[in-house]
Amino acid sequence: MDKETELKEKALAILTDVSAVMPKSFLILGTALGAVREKDFIVNGMFDIDIGVMSEDFEWRHITELIRKGFDLRLVLGKRNYGMSVHLTRDDIHTDILIFYPDEHKVW
Repeated sequence: MDKETELKEKALAILTDVSAVMPKSFLILGTALGAVREKDFIVNGMFDIDIGVMSEDFEWRHITELIRKGFDLRLVLGKRNYGMSVHLTRDDIHTDILIFYPDEHKVW
């Protein structure tokens, strides 16, 4: 199996686990672009997965459950309800979870 196919299989397994833990999550940034434009992952020198979730659908237990599924917590930036992101890694693939929150007629 070549490196690109191996990365894609690992990424699909990661997306499956994230979706099981956070069923209301959604693809964002380059991961969403690849899904729509390429109907696949965009594999280049820096491969990562970008996930979004609305603040009302996010709970810290989701991160704990992902850690139980083999993810390593790398970094947490920001704060809840004010632009927080959680950065995890598993199988050499970085997974960035960005928490979005509504503010009147906007989503941050």
